[in-house]
Amino acid sequence: MRWLAPQNIPPSRSEVVVFRGRFAVAAGEPVCQMVEFSADERCQLFLDGTFVADGPERGAPGRWYFQRAALELSPGKHVLCARVLCFNSQERAYGQTTVCHGFVLRGLKEVIWDAQVEPLDFAEPFPDWGSYPRVRVTADYPTGILRGEGDGWEAVATFEDDRALFPPDLPQMTREAVVPEVLRPGLYRFKEYVLAWPVYHFCGTGHVRIRWSETPYERPDFNLTYLKGDKGCRNGSFFVGNYDEFEVRGTLDFPCIWLRAGRYVEIECTEGTVKTSAEYFRTSYPLPEFQADNRLVRMAFASLRNCCWETFFDCPYYEQLMYVGDSRLEALAIYALTGDHRLPEKALRLLALGQQTDGRLLSQYPSKGIQVIPSFMPVFLLMLNDYCRLHGHNALVAELLPVAARLVAWFRTTLRDDGLSAPGGWGFLDWCDGWTEGVPPGEQGLNCPLNLMWVLGLQAYEECVSDTSVRSLIDGMLMRIHEVFFDDTRQLLADDIAHRYFSEHAQVLAILAELPGWEQLVCGMEHAQHLTECSLYFSFYYLQAMRKIGRKDWFEQRLDRFRVLVDKGLVTLPEEFDNPRSDCHGWGAHILLFLTDSQQSIQSI
Repeated sequence: MRWLAPQNIPPSRSEVVVFRGRFAVAAGEPVCQMVEFSADERCQLFLDGTFVADGPERGAPGRWYFQRAALELSPGKHVLCARVLCFNSQERAYGQTTVCHGFVLRGLKEVIWDAQVEPLDFAEPFPDWGSYPRVRVTADYPTGILRGEGDGWEAVATFEDDRALFPPDLPQMTREAVVPEVLRPGLYRFKEYVLAWPVYHFCGTGHVRIRWSETPYERPDFNLTYLKGDKGCRNGSFFVGNYDEFEVRGTLDFPCIWLRAGRYVEIECTEGTVKTSAEYFRTSYPLPEFQADNRLVRMAFASLRNCCWETFFDCPYYEQLMYVGDSRLEALAIYALTGDHRLPEKALRLLALGQQTDGRLLSQYPSKGIQVIPSFMPVFLLMLNDYCRLHGHNALVAELLPVAARLVAWFRTTLRDDGLSAPGGWGFLDWCDGWTEGVPPGEQGLNCPLNLMWVLGLQAYEECVSDTSVRSLIDGMLMRIHEVFFDDTRQLLADDIAHRYFSEHAQVLAILAELPGWEQLVCGMEHAQHLTECSLYFSFYYLQAMRKIGRKDWFEQRLDRFRVLVDKGLVTLPEEFDNPRSDCHGWGAHILLFLTDSQQSIQSI
């Protein structure tokens, strides 16, 4: 297939390129012409200066999409402009992959194409490091470029691109206008957390700076490593972050090149410059309408909605990446709320495309980065089993079981002579006080919770395939876990071989995996002086275990950890219970499974 490409742009340089297509419609009745288009990395489509569509929906090199759009065409001349993001592999956004920059459109005849680089400068995104760079718009910005006006248009090149283009897996994302309230001149706040496409309109002569934030901070100090500050009850006065910047000379209309997220928008105009208007178009996966009297339930649903787009997001503000650990919990929440399972299906397929040649799965995919988290790999097996329980051995399960088999084969290579696993990589399990970088304590990466996570994943896989060799592997691991980590004095599983550290994680995973003698652990938990507590993410497994053993008292005590968040000034659920980086994180949506009347089939997952 012949794609259009800009001329004279080195692939090492990041640019926004506008492809202009001029064509005419013969005299007669107006027509609605369906077109199909794709772009690498991404584009916004404008017909005669009016926004039509964006796309293609986010995919990966192994599964690239085209998008459909309806063009309402009256007789006469028309201009179609495709604003294509062409960013190199070092630039953000991390969740947007690339093969070879270009644009293709099918459905229009006799189109004359040319192109122009949109004159933008870029600055690093901060603190939302995973998003696209900030833009700097200079005074010579051609305001009519998205209408196809002005000079500077050059001939385009073409190239043959043999990648397969898949039809959209998902429905169109929502796009609805939302208006923030004015807190004071230049500071605006949305009633709800939003993921939105902004469009700005300015006039005059001067300078404008725009910054989005999730919340103000209590104090100006900010941890540059962990991207954290004191948020208090979300009523502080200090904002953090880099700005988009605009030099205005006359009139400037600027649709942002990418999504922004949060609740607050600061717009600072120097004297002589006026913000004539700003439009914000909220977007998300079209989840069904959901109403609840319980505020915590509403917060959980709002978190889910803002983290469900063309892929799952871990957080819409910072990373916009689809992690395996987050995605399973978001998928479970969707199963509990709707029969539309297209987003979980797509997530499973894309995550599988992140499999490496040795069988490992990346922790997040699609991604421009390479990150391996061993505890997330068995979560893929659990996520596949969740789906299989609901849909049986359908075509998608048949497609993904070989991926799961290669993953299990890789895991076998990580087993030591004693039958336990220390697979290396980033040993993250959960964000816990006392754990360095979320890693449970253990010698050379060997710890009890990680081995139990793999037992759960292997159990899920074995349920799908009924493989006796896997059953034997599971039984052997359970026996060795009990021998190595069970502490007779405390009646608990230790995290480490030396029995110095103990956590809720080891106990609840053992309960869920039905470690032989797991009933003793409940007694040990009754008398434990201190167990490292499961954070907001891992509380899903804690609540699952408490429901399994019928401990309503412990179940309710953990729900109380969520309930106190209602009084923190939040409208979504954060990344962690205390001192979170992100105020909206998808994995918190799992609480919906425990607070709503979910489908009975979900209750057994």
